[in-house]
Amino acid sequence: MEAKFCPFCQRKNKPDAIRCAHCGVLLIAHRPGAFTTMSIAAPATMQQREDGDCLDRIGHLPADSFALFILDFAEPLILKNQPVLIIGRDYPAPDKNLVLDMSRYGDLAQGISRQHAQILYANDAYFIEDLGSTNGTWLNRSRLTPGQSYPLRSDDQIWLGPLKLLFCAGLANTSQQVTFSLRLVNSLAAPERVLSPGVILTGVAPYLRALEQLEEVRAACRQETAEPMYVTSIEEKAAHIQVQMVGLFHVVPLLEKWVLRWRDEHLEMVNMADTHEPEWQEQLRPLATRIVEFLQPTLPASDLAPFIDAFILPLSRLVTSPFEFSLE
Repeated sequence: MEAKFCPFCQRKNKPDAIRCAHCGVLLIAHRPGAFTTMSIAAPATMQQREDGDCLDRIGHLPADSFALFILDFAEPLILKNQPVLIIGRDYPAPDKNLVLDMSRYGDLAQGISRQHAQILYANDAYFIEDLGSTNGTWLNRSRLTPGQSYPLRSDDQIWLGPLKLLFCAGLANTSQQVTFSLRLVNSLAAPERVLSPGVILTGVAPYLRALEQLEEVRAACRQETAEPMYVTSIEEKAAHIQVQMVGLFHVVPLLEKWVLRWRDEHLEMVNMADTHEPEWQEQLRPLATRIVEFLQPTLPASDLAPFIDAFILPLSRLVTSPFEFSLE
């Protein structure tokens, strides 16, 4: 028997595995009649598709609303903010406004539980929670623990089983505070005090400055005013540094869509590179070019060169940093 590959984390499992040993997603269907939710794999087209961000997809969104874009459907679902919105399939409820029924999306909806997940709204902030669904709920690259709420921000990607959505918040939520962690990639080299002055000076400060530079170049490329960026809190945790910042609304999607993926794919090269050599920075030119073409798809190539050059410095600092970025 051939090994089973998980449709979500893409890692190999034993041929007789029922759940993925790495991420926990169900790999086989339940026996007929046991549950109403089918356990199905995500289509290959979904795994390979590059989605545009909220700015590309929707121009003006009222401050009291949010939008959900469904894979392969051009028109978004525009939904009013409310304390609780249950996402499910064929789930009866006394108030139809409390439930978003995904049955309309055909075969893909068969992987969604009757009560799959819920979007919560409180104090001008959004959260998402898995309700113990059969096929799980994923936020960006992480599977959610059922019953636990996670912050939800514009440009976040949500997977409900095999169905992929893009979340876009209203205008009032574009500058909200973002909490993220910085973890040392090589934990064996971690100092006794993670937040020591030396670590702040040589690691944390350059990383945060690179985020700021990324926003400055992005705004210049889009001919916009850069978001003011400032730290509201920085705290040492057991094994990482927790940072709270304002002004990362546009930066986080660039990080997750382009920078972190590139770093994961080229980690061996990054670890071996002499980052002080000019040749190293040239390795980042294709990445910078893709980002600029994404931000300004209509400009001629000759006009993109200054922005490509400007992106290389912050990109170099981010991909060679000893820290790994992750949202909390």
